[in-house]
Amino acid sequence: MRYLKSCLASFLLAILSTSLCALDPLRTPTQYHYTEWNMTHGLPYTAVRNVYQAADGYLMIATRVALNRFDGIQFTGIPKLDNGETIEEPVCFGEDTQNRLWVGTFSGVIWRVNGRWQRHPLNAELDAATICGLLPDGNGMLVANTKDLFRWENGKLTQVLSGIFNYAYTSLRRTHNGDILVISSDCVLRLAKDNLSHQTLVSKGIPPNSEIRDAVETADGSYWIGTADGLFEVSQAGTRRLPELNNLQIGIVRRLYVDRDDNLWIGIPNGLIRLRNNRLEPVLINGDETLS
Repeated sequence: MRYLKSCLASFLLAILSTSLCALDPLRTPTQYHYTEWNMTHGLPYTAVRNVYQAADGYLMIATRVALNRFDGIQFTGIPKLDNGETIEEPVCFGEDTQNRLWVGTFSGVIWRVNGRWQRHPLNAELDAATICGLLPDGNGMLVANTKDLFRWENGKLTQVLSGIFNYAYTSLRRTHNGDILVISSDCVLRLAKDNLSHQTLVSKGIPPNSEIRDAVETADGSYWIGTADGLFEVSQAGTRRLPELNNLQIGIVRRLYVDRDDNLWIGIPNGLIRLRNNRLEPVLINGDETLS
């Protein structure tokens, strides 16, 4: 996964409000306005890796040095587990049906359970590995390290995929019908929700060595794949690189996000662009780079 920098750039821009209470999880991104937050507002570090809106409405912020909780006004740092162990570089988030918040880190998984932060041992390999993807799956959780995909449920860990990519996994996504997108730097696979061994390559036509960064599905069934060499659309009509639109050309893509209005938000090295009605709309953010 690639990360935000300089402020809460892409996802915060899309979903933050300025209320004193937790953010309303039912609001769409268009119901919020843009405000920039940085270290002067209490963010401990400006290189933001991931942002996740938890079921309680609060935002969880993974930076390179700490885990943080944001209520729209102030940040609360969570540097350690309840046993005093330092949280090692948080990367990704997920919540299961038991209302446990999972956090993938550079050294395994930690949980927030009933307000308490604790380490959640999985196995010797995963507990020492970087967790680069978490995705709720029924009563379980899909967990990806840099080379394998596992499924956890009721304390049992089962390996789902191993060694099928030339390079590391970068993220996990859910499609509209519940299938799973497994994204690596060299391809994107779609796994059937009821049979994870049934795999479909969806990154057909993406040029070799493009270095895939992220992928999402929009409501019309098209896939948008962000790479280090531009943004590609994969549809029934074929694969195309998004051309220059209203004098804007997308080069490096760092992060993609589809909001509840089916707008595509595109994180690029110097900010955020929204694709809506076949128009690219830039969102300018102070700083040389907002995503890294």
